[in-house]
Amino acid sequence: MRFTRSLKILAGATLAAGALAGVSQAALSNDGVIITCVNPTSGSWRVVEPATNGGRPCPNTETPLTLNQKGQPGPAGPAGPAGPQGPAGAPGVSQVFAKWVSGEWSPTDVFSTATKVSVTSGNYRVTAKGTATMNEMVLMQGWATITCQLRTKHATGFQTDEILDSTIVEVSDDGPQYGTFMLQGVMNVPVGYVQSVRLDCMSDTSVAGEGYDRLRNLNLHVEQIGAFTQTQG
Repeated sequence: MRFTRSLKILAGATLAAGALAGVSQAALSNDGVIITCVNPTSGSWRVVEPATNGGRPCPNTETPLTLNQKGQPGPAGPAGPAGPQGPAGAPGVSQVFAKWVSGEWSPTDVFSTATKVSVTSGNYRVTAKGTATMNEMVLMQGWATITCQLRTKHATGFQTDEILDSTIVEVSDDGPQYGTFMLQGVMNVPVGYVQSVRLDCMSDTSVAGEGYDRLRNLNLHVEQIGAFTQTQG
């Protein structure tokens, strides 16, 4: 019966599997293949030495069956679904260049530089601030119009200054004696260039001579940024 034959094959396979643990090195071919012979009638299963002459390792009454000592890798499976979005990385650290003017600084009747910062290639946000004042004068009255600008000379060879921002502050010895200002702008320095940005100021005063109107608390900050988009309003 087919059922009885199956039992014999199963029993023989079980016995042979136990015997595989003691297979000698001589029973292994160079590529790690074990040669066995199976009797389809009795179900017996035995390990044999590899045929050295290339002939048949089993008699005609048995069927040869080879076993790999190490299994071969199967075909690659399909790609799995994409994983979830990972957490956002920490923000990058921006670079800030800062200059400040100690004490008071007196502008003249032409633009002159109070302070400046030089930077290499990149995108930058520039800010400057300060306070304009006029000292009290005895037996006379004076006033001044102070103009301050953020300026940069383009590194690619343009002769004229680019004005990033400009402001006008009016002060007088009898009021207002103080006026603060804030300037800001953005600029791009091409790769391979070094470019400076300046805080330039001048004074148009009614008082003969110089030194009555002053600038103090002058600060110039240049912060490196990732990118900016500049459009015309």
